Amino acid sequence: MIIYEVKSTAYADDIIGYVSDELSIELFFQEFDEWGEISGARINKEKTKTIHINKNDKEIEDFKVLGILFNKKGISLQNYKNALEKIKKAIYIWDIPSLNMLERITICKTFILKKKKII
Repeated sequence: MIIYEVKSTAYADDIIGYVSDELSIELFFQEFDEWGEISGARINKEKTKTIHINKNDKEIEDFKVLGILFNKKGISLQNYKNALEKIKKAIYIWDIPSLNMLERITICKTFILKKKKII
């Protein structure tokens, strides 16, 4: 008898399954479906993505987990590009002449300073 282990991590409604082959993928979905019958949870197949690590197959470029984009190499550079774009927009808003100092500080704290953690 062969025993397969299906590993996964979950946070809120994001679930990541770690599998090593095609059979493990099937077992992962089967296990989740069985759990879903009890809990009412189901996998959104529209949002489901696979990525093969250490293989030449190319299914997807980036995938998102908890709002962070990843790819085969780790954290995607697109995260930084997105953060910089949001900072540029916030700086543009900063230049609006009708804003008082309190409003400018709020823009800075809300849109700019929180993005520095990403960069």
